[in-house]
Amino acid sequence: MRNETGRGRGTHPARLVRASLLASLALAAGCDVDKGQLLAPTDALLALSAARTYLAANQSTVLTVRVTGLDGSPVEDGTEILFTADVGQLESRKVRTHGGSATATYRAGNRVARDRVVATSGTLRAELTIAVGSGEVARVELAVDPPVLPAAGGTATLVASARTAGSDPVAGAPVVFKTSAGTLKPADTVYTDENGRAQATLTTTAPATVSARALELVSEELAVRLRAPVRLTLAVSPTEPTVNSPATFTAAATLEANKPATGTLEILFGNGQSRDLGQVTGSAIVTHTYTRAGSFTATARFTYEDGTVTEAQLVVRVQEEPPQPPPGTPVPGVDMIDPSTITWLDPASTNVSGWTVSSHLYNVEIVGCRVCLRHTKAGRWPLVSIDDNPPNIEGNPMIVVNIGGKWYGAGFDWFGAGRECKELAPEEYGRDQIRVAPLDRTWPGPRSGEVYGFLVSTPSSNRIPVRSVNERTNIVLVRWP
Repeated sequence: MRNETGRGRGTHPARLVRASLLASLALAAGCDVDKGQLLAPTDALLALSAARTYLAANQSTVLTVRVTGLDGSPVEDGTEILFTADVGQLESRKVRTHGGSATATYRAGNRVARDRVVATSGTLRAELTIAVGSGEVARVELAVDPPVLPAAGGTATLVASARTAGSDPVAGAPVVFKTSAGTLKPADTVYTDENGRAQATLTTTAPATVSARALELVSEELAVRLRAPVRLTLAVSPTEPTVNSPATFTAAATLEANKPATGTLEILFGNGQSRDLGQVTGSAIVTHTYTRAGSFTATARFTYEDGTVTEAQLVVRVQEEPPQPPPGTPVPGVDMIDPSTITWLDPASTNVSGWTVSSHLYNVEIVGCRVCLRHTKAGRWPLVSIDDNPPNIEGNPMIVVNIGGKWYGAGFDWFGAGRECKELAPEEYGRDQIRVAPLDRTWPGPRSGEVYGFLVSTPSSNRIPVRSVNERTNIVLVRWP
């Protein structure tokens, strides 16, 4: 007997086939359905970092990405991060977070480059640069050119050199320059070239200490100094020159501790005329003759080796040419000018104004550089001894010069027993004989057409203060031929 109920209760074969087919279709549909990517929310923060941001060719580093909410809490585990690199290779281009972070390995290429690595998740994006260089940096050296800038400041070039342990240049290494004063250009990272060098420009108006850092390596610190300013002075002799008489200008350029400065010098006399003296070191002397009276602002313009220009100015008050008593026939015992109006230049001579006029200077002969002072007591004054020699000196020939309307008198040599002549080039009077301002080396000596006074005295020089009797000749004025 059949069990109907069992059959009734059993499953019909056709129904079993349909159920199996539907189940298979449902499974197949479940495998193909994309459940959806888990991406970072738009209000999250994404940060990307690398264990090393500089690599030698073919080296590797670990990239780390961190995704957090605004409150700092990690995003949901499994948040998908996509990595891309312009040059290098990535071990995994797609990773998922765990505890808000994920990592990937980056491998550098085999050429020098600055590779951009980007991490994205949904609308969030972060990137960093990995520098790929030609080798491992073992040391960094720094050079400064020039190390000394003008006194007002200027520009110096900083050159950093990155080297391997074997002293080979490293190209592509990041270098950051640092200074204690002034500004750097560029101010951010500079990468070394194929010669391993990175360069920046420092502009400063103050002394500075500079250095260069390549990765964790820092060069020695170098000083950039400012040169001491040039000190320039300008003087004129006589201080108040006269028309048609030479004025002597002296310009001196010095650095610290009075060290002579080297540069080019020009003097502008203030009357439209100037003199370019070319390159000088320290001081220079030049003469100039003004042809009219008045006040003139003379300027010395000194250009130092580094191009810095320094000026010094001086007001020159030029006086009218003073009237001079005309030469005349010497009169025994009579001075042609008042000796009390003469400034006697010590130690070239003492003041002989009050000495007894015991000899008559009756003739002054000037032929070329030879000057003969003929007087009646030649060979008759007592002799004195100098320099441990037997007595052989009778007196001093003396000249009286008018400069700026003032008379100056000085002895310009010795006369031996009975001697009346001396032979001196004009420039030797001030340069080698008198040597006391204004009749020093700045004075060009007697000039043709000018009037000078002459006399002879017993020994009157204070350089070797020996005396016999205090006697002299009268003062005679003559015009220099």
